[in-house]
Amino acid sequence: MTTTNKNILITGGSGFIGTHLTQELLKRGCRVIVVDRSAPKINHDNLSFVKLDLTKEDLPKEYDGVLFAVVHLAGKSIFGRWTESFKKEAYDSRILSTKSLARSFSTWQEKPKVMVSASAFGYYGDKGDVLVTEEDSPGKDFGAGLCKDWEEEVQKSSALGMRTVQVRTANVLGQGGLLSPLWLPFKCGLGFYLGKGEGWFPWIHIEDIVALYLFAIENEKVSGPVNAAGEDYVTQKEFMKTFAGLMKTWAVVSIPIIFLFIRFGDFAFSFNNSVKMSSEKITGLGFVFKYRKLDTALRSIITK
Repeated sequence: MTTTNKNILITGGSGFIGTHLTQELLKRGCRVIVVDRSAPKINHDNLSFVKLDLTKEDLPKEYDGVLFAVVHLAGKSIFGRWTESFKKEAYDSRILSTKSLARSFSTWQEKPKVMVSASAFGYYGDKGDVLVTEEDSPGKDFGAGLCKDWEEEVQKSSALGMRTVQVRTANVLGQGGLLSPLWLPFKCGLGFYLGKGEGWFPWIHIEDIVALYLFAIENEKVSGPVNAAGEDYVTQKEFMKTFAGLMKTWAVVSIPIIFLFIRFGDFAFSFNNSVKMSSEKITGLGFVFKYRKLDTALRSIITK
């Protein structure tokens, strides 16, 4: 099965991953419908935009029988100060939007074949040095609970006859994503890591996460939760030192968690979480990572 000439709807498609995925689908001749609260950054004859807040509105009935697949990326960024109101917005943006999709599908005569949804490595919380697989239990902090509840809502669409996939995504590397707040300080010669920097730090190149989404759409054997992380395991400190070396940064210092707590609240403690995430499930189904080594992945981005 291929995505060529298919109709694909992407919620949150104006974001970092959504933009790159949209571009790749358009190259393949697909027709892409982006559902978001802000318009896509690109224009194309086969790209259409629906301005919609899925926490309050359902998908238009006109897409009944039209869509081959739905990619669900909508969700408020968790990077901010974790006040109760902020956490509620982050939670509702994922859970309510997923409920809205399921509610829409339930009324359609012909549903999409597959829904591939974002999730995150935060599902696992802090797992220390254990190599985690999709069978491991969720963590106990807010981020883990959010991912767990989000995945469970996505899974409910399976009862409608749809194949569902939940992509537990590592830190995404590209011109955007994780590296955005790092460019300026590292370029100016001041590198840093957070806390002790001893926790395992999963990562994935933007090209690989896009390829993995396409693989999940096309391959009928892919279902349920899927870990999406590069196979070169590094700690947070090792990651930052590798990036610093490639940026020719002269200093790499620790930023104590207490300073981060002032800015991020309880979110700061998650920076010490350790997740060593196995991607054996997806590679066992035939997926091949383009970027297998961290330095190669970072170099490809920096040289652009």
